[in-house]
Amino acid sequence: MDADDYYLPNRFVKDKLVFETHDNCDGVYSAVGTHFYTPEAKKQFFDKGFGYQELLTTAGEVAPEELFTVLFNRHKTVKGEFCTNGITVKKSVFKKVGYFNTVLKLRQDIHLWRRLAGFCDLYPGEIVTPTAMRGIHASNRMTKLEDHRQYIDLWWQSLKKEFKNKHLEKLKYKIFEQAYFNYLANQPNKGVALVSILRNVLKYPRIIKEAYGDFDFNFWKVFGKNWLTLHLISFKNKLTLKR
Repeated sequence: MDADDYYLPNRFVKDKLVFETHDNCDGVYSAVGTHFYTPEAKKQFFDKGFGYQELLTTAGEVAPEELFTVLFNRHKTVKGEFCTNGITVKKSVFKKVGYFNTVLKLRQDIHLWRRLAGFCDLYPGEIVTPTAMRGIHASNRMTKLEDHRQYIDLWWQSLKKEFKNKHLEKLKYKIFEQAYFNYLANQPNKGVALVSILRNVLKYPRIIKEAYGDFDFNFWKVFGKNWLTLHLISFKNKLTLKR
């Protein structure tokens, strides 16, 4: 963990029980709370839109095979995530997925957890009460949105490469593609967004139907809401219903 984070007394209690219960368990993830070192740090944290991360956990328990869907925000009922301070893994997982991507200067931890969820069996531990705390101060890089933007494209591209090279199972790769598609289609650069929409629609026609309604919003973000775009979306929806 980072030097400004700390464990709580119950950090490994549930983890031990879960490992003992499931022979196939590769790792256990638990809730992590947030400790603000100054009022300024707390204000900045919430002003930048990170308030939903004050408690890092999942909103419910899911089987290991469903966790990938949760982490890519594609699960129908459960949302959430975990962080470094709240996960305990077996050494063997690194033989399956490798280590942190050192090219990334931010989000390299999230990058690794997504890969673990893709290839390993991770079980929920204590997801209600925090087992560790991450410290937030005014100079935390995680609240510097411009720094995140520097690496987000590389983050997605390198994940795609990892999943392809390690032959992620078909259903999970499909979930990843939907998430990646929506990320690209939501780019502020309208040219990039348009190319992404056209490329993905031509390559994966069913992705329009399977994008959980995000396609329509992304389309309008690129072209605006007007008479023509409303009719195009209406036409698209009729086609997908027929399929």
